Amino acid sequence: EKLGEKTSNLSTLQDFIRLIEKARYKKLEIPEEWRKLSILITQRRWMIHRSMPKIEKAIDIARRYYEAGKKVIVFGMDINSCNYIAEKLLESVNEVFVVHSEVKNPYDVLSEFKKARRGILVGAKMLDEGIDIPDAEIGLNVSASKTKIQLIQRLGRILRKYGDKKPIFHHFVGIPSEMNFIDFEDPYWILDEMSWVMDTAMSMGVNAKIVEHEEVKKLISISENSVRKTYSRKLLQLPSYGVIKLDKILSQFKEESLNKLIQRLEYLPENKQISNEEWAEMIRHAISSKEELVSVKGYWWILVLGNRNPVEIRKILAEYIRCK
Repeated sequence: EKLGEKTSNLSTLQDFIRLIEKARYKKLEIPEEWRKLSILITQRRWMIHRSMPKIEKAIDIARRYYEAGKKVIVFGMDINSCNYIAEKLLESVNEVFVVHSEVKNPYDVLSEFKKARRGILVGAKMLDEGIDIPDAEIGLNVSASKTKIQLIQRLGRILRKYGDKKPIFHHFVGIPSEMNFIDFEDPYWILDEMSWVMDTAMSMGVNAKIVEHEEVKKLISISENSVRKTYSRKLLQLPSYGVIKLDKILSQFKEESLNKLIQRLEYLPENKQISNEEWAEMIRHAISSKEELVSVKGYWWILVLGNRNPVEIRKILAEYIRCK
């Protein structure tokens, strides 16, 4: 009660983490069992973020690009992950370049990579600091960082125009297996991560495609259903996005843009499931001003809360216009 909320209002582990943080801020005594649970939740999240499957997948993809004659940059999480990735790549790749704070003469290594016709550069934070490698056209990000500016910096390393290169950037997200999936925890941070990536891509004017294997598709579908049910009962507090408020998201659009979206949705079959790529294209088409485009934060949640269905999304948009 001193925290201003009741335990009956806690429906996700994110609510619990928020309560613990609030208690610490107010210097209130926290039960030992709560403290231990908070630590376990944090440890589990880091285990997922640092999952080996996504690192192994990044290594495999980097190797294939190298064999195709490409220059690749792999953004690791820390020195240990960079060294591991480099060691695995060196089993089959001759031109691997590693830069981090423990490497002697890292700028000489960068110079060698710039001169190379092909190769794989592996690094972490050092690669965010104004380093220019214009002919690198493939980026793979396995870092778990959730700072938008870092992702934009890394995207910028790869997506800048240079000659006739066709840049591609892969951002890897670790997801627990179905057997280890926790219904009242995982849906919220998974969708939060996806929304964050979609927002970043939209703000930079690039196309984002979420690659989903069958098991991942199933877990994302479960997550979207869970979030819709929870949202119908209360506002949602997500790990990094904050509270989802549809009115606030929609307030970023001019009425003209919302009407364009409604008209576009009317042409779609009533039972269609709109993909992430289709929705991003519809948003871009509805908004003509580039400045507006950059500011549409959280646009992806309209798709999720509208069940990816043209009829339900039209209702959301029309209801907002009617109540303005």
